[in-house]
Amino acid sequence: MKKIKKIEIENYRGFYTTETIIVEGKNLLIYGENGSGKSSLYRALEDFFNSKSRNIFTKNIHQTTNNGKIDLTFFEGNPPIETKLSFSNTVFIDESFVTDVAKQNPFFTYKRVLRTFLFDEQDSLGKILFKLLVEEILHNYELQNNKDPNQPKKEKLGDIWIKFKSDTDKSNINPKVRFYDWQDSFNEGIKINLEKLSEKTNVFLEKYFKQNVKISLSLKENFNIIDKASAKKQIINNEILISVELFGKVIPEHHDFLNEARLSALAICMYLASLKVIPAPTDLKILFLDDIFIGLDMSNRLPLLDILKSEFSEYQIFMTTYDRAWFELAKDHLDNNKWKTIEMYVGKNEIPEFDVPVIIQSKDYVARAKEHFNAFDYPACANYLRKACEKLIKDFLPKNLKYTQDTKQVTITEITDLETLFNNLIKYLTSQNLDKTPFDDFKTYKKVVFNALSHDDLKSPIYKKELTDSFGLVENLQKLKLLGEIEENTILYLSLKNPNTNVIHEYEIQLIEKLRFLEQDTKKIWSKSFCNVMDINNKKIYWEKKSLQEIFKNISHSFDLLDTFDVNIWFKEIKSKKIGGKNLQQLINELQP
Repeated sequence: MKKIKKIEIENYRGFYTTETIIVEGKNLLIYGENGSGKSSLYRALEDFFNSKSRNIFTKNIHQTTNNGKIDLTFFEGNPPIETKLSFSNTVFIDESFVTDVAKQNPFFTYKRVLRTFLFDEQDSLGKILFKLLVEEILHNYELQNNKDPNQPKKEKLGDIWIKFKSDTDKSNINPKVRFYDWQDSFNEGIKINLEKLSEKTNVFLEKYFKQNVKISLSLKENFNIIDKASAKKQIINNEILISVELFGKVIPEHHDFLNEARLSALAICMYLASLKVIPAPTDLKILFLDDIFIGLDMSNRLPLLDILKSEFSEYQIFMTTYDRAWFELAKDHLDNNKWKTIEMYVGKNEIPEFDVPVIIQSKDYVARAKEHFNAFDYPACANYLRKACEKLIKDFLPKNLKYTQDTKQVTITEITDLETLFNNLIKYLTSQNLDKTPFDDFKTYKKVVFNALSHDDLKSPIYKKELTDSFGLVENLQKLKLLGEIEENTILYLSLKNPNTNVIHEYEIQLIEKLRFLEQDTKKIWSKSFCNVMDINNKKIYWEKKSLQEIFKNISHSFDLLDTFDVNIWFKEIKSKKIGGKNLQQLINELQP
């Protein structure tokens, strides 16, 4: 399957000179300031893949000396075979694999999300959904005309609608005659697609967002054109209706009732579901999501990444955001082997002066610290080392050790003091029987990682030695990894046979807190997370607020097996009732990127 290797943009919208983005066939996560050119990049790819049908190339308003171009380099196979295609205001793309991408309409921006619940009161939501779905999202769905079996034809659903609207405005054309052959296929095509779209949207909402929201989409009334007057009336009044249920109850005026996060999640799921309804291209699958996280709170952003990971693994995904904190969080959630990251900033052209995009390869704190160290900028190096320490500790600690709670004001605050975070790390390592000795010298680096400007002579050999040693501290922190988590309240199942009596004992285990799979260097363990255990046979709770390790020891004691107790073997026997009877190791393997 083809992948995009390189993007080159010259004299197009916000791009003045030539900018090159090396993608190497990976997905691309883009952080960009407002006005840095994110939307220009989005439109560049959208116009490239739609160049045959739209013939739109928008030059940079400041560039007058050349026509500009958008070049994409593709590759496929092993060894890879490269293909380079160029699009400009005089050259359009007529390659089948390019036009196939456009048919799926894989370009989605936050403006489409907002249109589904922020609209003028003079317009109805039904009209907006009809325009959004028929003219845009489902536009390229191909309909079959079966009225003449000897001459079957195919037409795009959106094209038929546009022609039909145009015919009602022409005095010498009878819409009934022109539309009649397609009327049944058009009505049936919309009906089938809306049913599939509703079904798949609900799967996404339930499986990933778990919001207890369901939708049902339907055409308000079928088209049945009698004459020009009836055609105009149906064009003006036709709508796609949406029924929304929350916890099984229909919500009237759902756009006023549901919060913005739920409405955004609903709109995004509906769009992604459409990509499962419209046949996917065979040679190249891409998906570009432009700032669609606007309106989604953090709890609804991570499920979206899970959808992309699970449902669109064959796609080359491009995703932009202006939210720096979210960008950093998303980088950690995504697989570095499959994703690249870049950052876009607003720069200045000198003569004449105007804004231009500045694109840089995104780097983590450790890489930036090394750059500044090699440039003898020790204060900046120390600053990034501190950031690296904070981030690595926060990534590893459970939530209760990363936040403090003010019981009087009932507020929860993230811990920002590095020394407090470090003390909590040592406490956690000790509680999990992990090795804390690699961090015994943490306080030695205190002046470096706590206060980068605490030395009088920043170029002294002593200061440089402390920085070098601090890199070793960071390397030890990098060996601490959270490989996966199983959510609290998950019900697990354990069936064990007492070797002494041959009696089978069945236990139901409810997690009170997240069960975490941890790694330090090469050692992997399950966290000592609290849970309650009930004997299924007599419905009696045997143990409350005990770790699984403690529970296994108690069971071993009752089986007279203390001398042969092996917690790792017992963990393999624990399964999830709700997740297909998979054991803990299988669940964790699926959770890891």
